[in-house]
Amino acid sequence: MRIGETLADFSAMGYRLTPAQTDSTKLTFENIKLSDYLTKSCSCLAITIGARWCGACQQEQPALKTVVSQHSDLCVLGVLQESNTNGSPAQKSDVDAWTTQFKQNFSVIQGTPTTDDLLFANPQSSGSVGLPVTVIVKPSTMKVLLEIEGYDTAVYADAMAACQ
Repeated sequence: MRIGETLADFSAMGYRLTPAQTDSTKLTFENIKLSDYLTKSCSCLAITIGARWCGACQQEQPALKTVVSQHSDLCVLGVLQESNTNGSPAQKSDVDAWTTQFKQNFSVIQGTPTTDDLLFANPQSSGSVGLPVTVIVKPSTMKVLLEIEGYDTAVYADAMAACQ
């Protein structure tokens, strides 16, 4: 996906975690669609793609929880793309472990080939991707505003500025 392009709707199985419900063991593993964010009251959507084996992805989770708590107009969709092994697709058991460990306050889905395409779609990328990858989207149009590789605390301030 390139900046300025519109994301096509996709869906994946995951947990609809919220600030009020962070315990995935009390939720159903269900189909979550990108188009669900068209009706949410958020001015900005951060789709963050990570892996269980990725240390930076693990570091990012508490920061994501904080930013969601501080900015009600920022929605986050977490995508667990890979398991504990680099290159190995995440399974439901990985999503279960991830959400149990971090108790996210935003939806988390199991990666799919479509979300994998988001991960490797940056034409400027050298072929190796610095996880996590965050794609910032304007929910009202689903246009990609920013793509950020790696974990940086300034990402969310940049996201909110881009969405204004």
